[in-house]
Amino acid sequence: MHQMRAIATLMLGLAVAGSAISWNFRGSFTGGLIFAACEAATVGALADWFAVVALFRHPLGLKFIPHTAIIPNKRGKIVEGIVKTVEKDWLSLDFIKGKIQTYSLVDEIASALDNEKGR
Repeated sequence: MHQMRAIATLMLGLAVAGSAISWNFRGSFTGGLIFAACEAATVGALADWFAVVALFRHPLGLKFIPHTAIIPNKRGKIVEGIVKTVEKDWLSLDFIKGKIQTYSLVDEIASALDNEKGR
């Protein structure tokens, strides 16, 4: 986790540095292309950072921003939804019967025998 955060910060820094360095050259085609790419990378990285942080806490400690700290605030509803999906959908008798009825043991054995890994 720490390594991924360091890599993400480094990439953001490179995007910002690229934007700053290419600012004076944006009048030419190549300079404008490099500037646009670096600027887009900067905006994308900041948007991704905000989105991920907003799921778990209030970005920059600003509690007035709506739809932030979603997971801590809605944890009970999220857990209820997961439990309901597993119990009612994935572990229901109808679902299990349907899976068993569509499963062909003969086809699986034939496939394993045809495959080099099954020999």
